[in-house]
Amino acid sequence: MQNALNSVYGKVPYNNFSFAFEGTNQQMPEFLGGDCSYQAEKLAEFLGDSGQESFFVYSTDNCHVAVVAPKNGKIYFMDPLLMHAEPIPVSDLKIGEETIFPSVDRDEHIKTVLRDDDILNVVLEKKAEEKYVKIWERDFRLKELKKEIHPEFKKRTRMEIGGKISLHVSNVREGINWRVGMMVFGGDIFVLRSGHGFACQKRTPDKFDRQIGEVAKCISLMPQDLIEIFNKACSMALGQLF
Repeated sequence: MQNALNSVYGKVPYNNFSFAFEGTNQQMPEFLGGDCSYQAEKLAEFLGDSGQESFFVYSTDNCHVAVVAPKNGKIYFMDPLLMHAEPIPVSDLKIGEETIFPSVDRDEHIKTVLRDDDILNVVLEKKAEEKYVKIWERDFRLKELKKEIHPEFKKRTRMEIGGKISLHVSNVREGINWRVGMMVFGGDIFVLRSGHGFACQKRTPDKFDRQIGEVAKCISLMPQDLIEIFNKACSMALGQLF
């Protein structure tokens, strides 16, 4: 399972703007990955290649999907969006007890609480000024597992961009999670690494150039090409949403 998870990090980064390319004559670059549904399906595919059975599990708000896999009498939870370092053994968790699991990046971690025998609460936290703050949270219904992701669910998740397009890239070898973002209503493209702050193209150009170069290198792309893709995706996302 670990190899499958790492394969997703290396080959299928998360982005929330793939929907913008649908129905156009523009092709979404495969090396930019896709949304949570796409990542989950690729993870299930990689697991299947090694003979590992897996299921899809929806968040209770029906806006996100992850993967659950049984192995050696245990149940494991995996969500590539969180860029966690290892599969999370849900069956080892105790109801009501908070448990911390490592991220690929040392300045992030995943906090879980099993609310009862059905609901798993998952929180992604990042380090900010010597403390950890929440940046993402979902509840998952562990007893409602799916063998396939419904097309209507995929359509709904693809529109959940929150006014910002983003790309998440994990460098497993160096232990770094990168996030690139841009506001669709106009704004600066920026790079974020937990514990290291923002780097914006217009406001902090030197830091931005260094960091966007690191992100681009992770997906074998030139920095300027990645910036151009973001500008194009932003324009196309506006056209799809309005």
